[in-house]
Amino acid sequence: NAVTALIRAYSYNIVGEFVMIDLRKELFRSIMQKDIEFFDQRKTGELMSRLSADTATIQNSATTSISVISRNVLQLIGSVIVIFLISWKLSLLLLAMVPIPVSYTHLRAHETGRNLVCRLLLEKKKSREWSASS
Repeated sequence: NAVTALIRAYSYNIVGEFVMIDLRKELFRSIMQKDIEFFDQRKTGELMSRLSADTATIQNSATTSISVISRNVLQLIGSVIVIFLISWKLSLLLLAMVPIPVSYTHLRAHETGRNLVCRLLLEKKKSREWSASS
């Protein structure tokens, strides 16, 4: 198990590095095509900091998150196969009950997302009103 985990982590890190190389090349090309006004409006340090932080976030997503998701999907498929081999009737009952927690989680996620968007819009509106009154 440890050897396969090491191989998996190594291969995802290699793929992540290649993705990052391509992304950094595209970002560099994109920045070089900007007009001079773009650089006059923004500080160089701000651009560099933003690019570094964004590429690090993407690299983390391209390696760690994808690795975890793929492992979990493979474990789910393997578990379903084993359950079907043990008892197909019980497996069907189990799979029939899966939509209940999934739909509940889906509804809660949408509700939370709506609340977050509303809160962010209110904060933005308040900051505009505050800056207009100043």
